[in-house]
Amino acid sequence: MFPPDFVRSIRPEDLAGTEATGLDLVDSTIAEVIAELTTQIGTLKEIDFEAKAHIGTASLGAGDVAEQLTYHHARAYGVVVDTLKEMIGDLVAFRDSVREARELVRRSDEAAAAEMTQLMSTTESLDLGARAQAESQYAHRDTVAVDDERFDRADDEPVVTPGPPASGTDEGAVR
Repeated sequence: MFPPDFVRSIRPEDLAGTEATGLDLVDSTIAEVIAELTTQIGTLKEIDFEAKAHIGTASLGAGDVAEQLTYHHARAYGVVVDTLKEMIGDLVAFRDSVREARELVRRSDEAAAAEMTQLMSTTESLDLGARAQAESQYAHRDTVAVDDERFDRADDEPVVTPGPPASGTDEGAVR
């Protein structure tokens, strides 16, 4: 769970339009590693290991161990080159997965944006009465406000004074 301060610091307007730049960085880094591995394989091939780095059996003695040692020495070279080639293949597959993930993130963002746009358009009329208030003000724009003390009570009911009104006075009038 994220701490509350962290969550409050994330604002949708800051995130809108941002891209999955981390995935771009991974893609470029993978490309650099692939280029370096390809260079190293080329360097190993230029060495001509079989001719220049070959160790003859006679160099190590004439026993069975000498033959095994020369075999494994030559085989080690092949394993290094094969391992580098397999690493390149794995990195290419990983790079393809990163690119696919980036595309999925982009499509997900577009779908979320479309959903939010639709949600906003369906809730535009639900403005918590602001529109109704504006329409009411417009409809009553010609109505003159009257300061009437008859509605000074908290329950907004008119106050009625009992008795008939006397001539010329306002006794018994609604207050």
